[in-house]
Amino acid sequence: GSNLYAVNNGTIYKAEYGHPSMGNYVMINHNVNNYYTVYMHMSDLTVKTGQTVERGQVIGHMGNTGYVVPSPTPSNPYAGTHLHFSLYIGAPYGGGYHVNPMRLY
Repeated sequence: GSNLYAVNNGTIYKAEYGHPSMGNYVMINHNVNNYYTVYMHMSDLTVKTGQTVERGQVIGHMGNTGYVVPSPTPSNPYAGTHLHFSLYIGAPYGGGYHVNPMRLY
């Protein structure tokens, strides 16, 4: 349930429950150098598609929605909790390609 933050200013490209493997996810278009970031498996979302966000703004919370290993169970509902974070040049799953986010550090 920890807060998840936008890594930089941008516009929410998509915020929804996606394909069952992705769970709740947010994609942000950072409007600079065609960079997009993707945050998957969130427990909930605090932003909506088309919304403008600022660096450090809460966009949702850590979770285990979609396909995660290990799978949550009644005795361990937090199993599989993690953040799948990706950096893309170009629209994710729309012609863009992923790059190592450490390139920006």
